[in-house]
Amino acid sequence: MTALASQREKRAFDKRAVGRRYGNVHPRTVKRRQDRGEIPPPDFYQGRFGYWWESTLDAHDEAVAREERARREAEGAP
Repeated sequence: MTALASQREKRAFDKRAVGRRYGNVHPRTVKRRQDRGEIPPPDFYQGRFGYWWESTLDAHDEAVAREERARREAEGAP
């Protein structure tokens, strides 16, 4: 694992930071998107607050991008 990957693994985002990452949305919107499967569930909780590892969000974003590329290729779109 590279130093950058190791550093990303250690960065935890709270709901507000996840909202900033995905278009500066309200924390309640993060929860709604999580409920719809657009954002993965938190990796861990501290009390009642959920936190996501940056690497989890990166992996989810990459998977979504791959699915979108595959869908476009199947439709024949550029």
